[in-house]
Amino acid sequence: MINFPRINLKNENLLIIISLLILALYISSKVSINVMVGFILIIVFLNYYKSLYKEVNDDLFIKKSNDINYNNKIEKLLLELKNYEKISPYKYNKGIQLWKSFINEINNLEDDKLYNYNQHFENAEYYLKQSVNTFMSFGVESEERKYIHAVKFNDFEDTKELNRVSRISRELHEEGYNILYNLSLRLNKRWKENPNIHNKEIVLNYPQPNEKNKKNYDYF
Repeated sequence: MINFPRINLKNENLLIIISLLILALYISSKVSINVMVGFILIIVFLNYYKSLYKEVNDDLFIKKSNDINYNNKIEKLLLELKNYEKISPYKYNKGIQLWKSFINEINNLEDDKLYNYNQHFENAEYYLKQSVNTFMSFGVESEERKYIHAVKFNDFEDTKELNRVSRISRELHEEGYNILYNLSLRLNKRWKENPNIHNKEIVLNYPQPNEKNKKNYDYF
């Protein structure tokens, strides 16, 4: 004796599935295989359309405020710094978080609707310096290459990793400083056109006073 499974015909989902199967069988008997495959693909596409659209929309139209790269040069420098993440994941993540805070403040300052901007500018200066100082410390913690590596490549530079990290950090600081300087010009123009007690003129030296005398181990 064959025991057939019990079917609950009051289950709405089950009824929909049975109806679709019957419809599919009927359509397949009336149309060609190509049309049937096309019909199935359309159903699959419509089923996943919302999630697919959301992912594509997030990737293509990401808001600038979420983009820590800001420009191509900064993107390149941050990618170079990522190579040193394994030296100290904690410091790398800390440096990235500080850099994100810097970019967030920059986005705030670029908003013409922002009225009290001096505090945001000072915060941006602070986050820039702290972020770059954190990245600079990678050079101190990086393992110096062993003598056998120096012999192999005929390169006896004792502080190669330190110099490389220092160079990347200085260039990153220069990019951030240029952004701040250009913003200071714009904000000072606003202040001169409409001075008020809530803001003051921003004084930012350019180029930086110690720029010509910087060494590999300088911190900002």
